[in-house]
Amino acid sequence: MDKNLEQIIAMANGQNRNDFDTATVPANIRAQIDGALESVFMGKSILIWANGGTLANAWNSAMRDLIDQIFQISGPQDIIQYMRIAVFNLRDVWAVKMAQSNERNSFANVSGQKFDDLCVYANSLIASGMNTINDILRGDATGGAEQRPESQQMPAQQHSMEQEYTRNRK
Repeated sequence: MDKNLEQIIAMANGQNRNDFDTATVPANIRAQIDGALESVFMGKSILIWANGGTLANAWNSAMRDLIDQIFQISGPQDIIQYMRIAVFNLRDVWAVKMAQSNERNSFANVSGQKFDDLCVYANSLIASGMNTINDILRGDATGGAEQRPESQQMPAQQHSMEQEYTRNRK
């Protein structure tokens, strides 16, 4: 049966569309995507925070940037749909963490070698997450994601974060 028809039948049965989209992606791929999104988010948050401003502002900016990145991927494929669902789930989890954090108004206050080390660590988190996502989109991850054209893969550039690191370097 056609997947779109299955989705319509599931929705008519009272099933949530997001549940249907989630169920079509294998659990191991969902876990890899969730971990990769968390890694990219953390890396972006650290880079933004290290360059000045409060931790809450860094978290919010990083989340907006990550959501924008995910939505740059086109196509109705199951994995892309799951990524879109997952990034909003991540946003909801972090909204609670941000609200409960006693450190949300803190500044990183790092410079010199500590700043450099923090940025290297953050960039490694971003690269690791991006590599996982791109592997999944190419079908290289365990679980057999179907092949995606290069134009539908997540941009490998970390949204100019490395350029911001050198430009805003303290």
